Amino acid sequence: MPKTSKREPSRCTDENWPGRERCLACPIYKLVKSQTDPEMIAWLAQVLSPIEICRFDAGETACRAGDKGQHIFSVRAGIFKAVRYSQGGEYRIVQLFRNGESFGLELLTNPHFDHSVVAIEPAEVCQIPLSVIRTVEEKVPDLCTPLMEEWHDQLRQAETWIVQFSTGTVRSRLARLVIYLSVWNSGEEINTARLLPGRELAAVLGVTPESISRVMAQWKRQNLLQRLPEIGAETYRFDKTQLRRLAEASL
Repeated sequence: MPKTSKREPSRCTDENWPGRERCLACPIYKLVKSQTDPEMIAWLAQVLSPIEICRFDAGETACRAGDKGQHIFSVRAGIFKAVRYSQGGEYRIVQLFRNGESFGLELLTNPHFDHSVVAIEPAEVCQIPLSVIRTVEEKVPDLCTPLMEEWHDQLRQAETWIVQFSTGTVRSRLARLVIYLSVWNSGEEINTARLLPGRELAAVLGVTPESISRVMAQWKRQNLLQRLPEIGAETYRFDKTQLRRLAEASL
């Protein structure tokens, strides 16, 4: 967990808080925004007060596989990876999390974390005690229904992750991942994507970084992939038609 100096209280019901824009996709904030009754809002302000904002440096671990957990984490900024380590120390990325997405959801039915979750870049989360969720669920169960539905949708998506990126050639898997990251970052099908560093792409696909480098170099020569440094690090424009054809080649 991050040091105490990297924590601060959340302000789930304070509409004047300057950091509010990072809350807009948070399921807890959506729960608050759905309320108009002043008494209910005041009650939520009290119940949600134990939620803390925590900041992580790149490479810092938010939770470890096998540890007993007491919190669910809702991402406010940055990107996290859920990793599974082999006995030889190699790791596979089994899911990614960005703003508005949550990890540690397995704690809703299991006392221990399934995976270690690590910040890929400087990142920020809201740390939500399970006791807060249980209190809302017990006192106003109808209020919790949309929250639980959103989290269960996330869990279902996680089940398809390994299958989606583990079948086919390196080219077809990488094409799928580029298209996935494009939609994941923007919310729509566009022809630009902010990619992960090569080592992280390799860990998602279960291949070597050298394999990723070779395919990306070939795509750049063929103008299927063009780097856009003026937009941001690791941001690329890609030929959507050609990459979709590659992505579907071995499905």
